[in-house]
Amino acid sequence: LFCCGQSSSGCSRYGNEALGKLQDYYSSENDTTHLLAALELSNKAIDCNPSNLVAYNVKLVALNFLGRYRESLTVLDKMYLLSGQADIRMFAEKGLLYEEMGLADSARQIYDAALSECDRRLFSKPADSVQLLFDKFYVVALYHGKDQALTEFDNYFHSSNSTTLSSFRAYLLVLDKNRILFPR
Repeated sequence: LFCCGQSSSGCSRYGNEALGKLQDYYSSENDTTHLLAALELSNKAIDCNPSNLVAYNVKLVALNFLGRYRESLTVLDKMYLLSGQADIRMFAEKGLLYEEMGLADSARQIYDAALSECDRRLFSKPADSVQLLFDKFYVVALYHGKDQALTEFDNYFHSSNSTTLSSFRAYLLVLDKNRILFPR
């Protein structure tokens, strides 16, 4: 397979190198040259394969660390579209970016829209309800804090002994919304 004059292995090389540069940033003393290189390589990977979500994610993280939040919003929008608008958590993470930019009203609008979408999907697709409930509790954690999410989670699943549910509860316990934009 060929894309943009590159073999598919050449295309994946850009993504792998971008991820490596992001790792270099983590292990350096916050040397932004690594972020700029990760950004350049992730752009090459995206140019080569416009549906490469890993490259978009590297680009998103690099832009966040560089404080380029408006560009990050555009990347998140593209990732959400590539997900088929299925990943509500990805949509809700735009709220974190708005918070970081000091736009609390915009953040609330995003969180409210994400919660409404969760409720709409829960009503129309009860068979998918476990994942949708996880999505909803994730959004609640971003919007109202993890204590509120845990309270709602416990109230909803008070009688269940499911390991899937208990592992998600453990995830909520350690969720640090600041690490979503700036993972370490």
